[in-house]
Amino acid sequence: MYTQNDRRIRKTRRAIRESYAALCADKDPDRITVQELAEHADISRGTFYLYYRDIRDLRGKLQEEIFDEFMAYIYETGKPNELDEPYPYLRSALDYLSENRISCQLILNSDSREAFSEMMSRGLENSAAEQWLEPMRFEYDSYMLRYYSRFAMWGFLAAAIDWLQEERPRTSREMADMLGQIMDYGLDALRHV
Repeated sequence: MYTQNDRRIRKTRRAIRESYAALCADKDPDRITVQELAEHADISRGTFYLYYRDIRDLRGKLQEEIFDEFMAYIYETGKPNELDEPYPYLRSALDYLSENRISCQLILNSDSREAFSEMMSRGLENSAAEQWLEPMRFEYDSYMLRYYSRFAMWGFLAAAIDWLQEERPRTSREMADMLGQIMDYGLDALRHV
């Protein structure tokens, strides 16, 4: 479990990332200075340097930090409870993306989108059997699971990218229910609309 200090660190890193993303929307990323980033994030330059050597270091670590936080968040909050929440992992994933919308949009709208999507897909795929299927206690074909996971995760990511760009998106719970039904029933979900 995260401590109060961990939450402060995550909050500071998020502020830095979101400020960087906001500045990138208006300015060439190569022209952003540590000083203006620190002012925008309402932190000191010293605080920035606690986490990053320079702007280039921030840019390089951005994907990895978001990915690590994303996976930790899902493991921490996406506990199966079919009665209350039929798609807890989808909901957790969408909650994280929504809470970190600005930073995630920066990555998903950049040249590194495919590499980041691949990292996310592999991370989710590798956790599928352990986290999603184990509590259900049923037999599954590991070869089929490999392809189902890839298919489902890339589909999820494509849908999540579109969802992040909507002006007035549906809630993460509504999206999780919709995407979960699509994953569960495929074309049958369209017949029940």
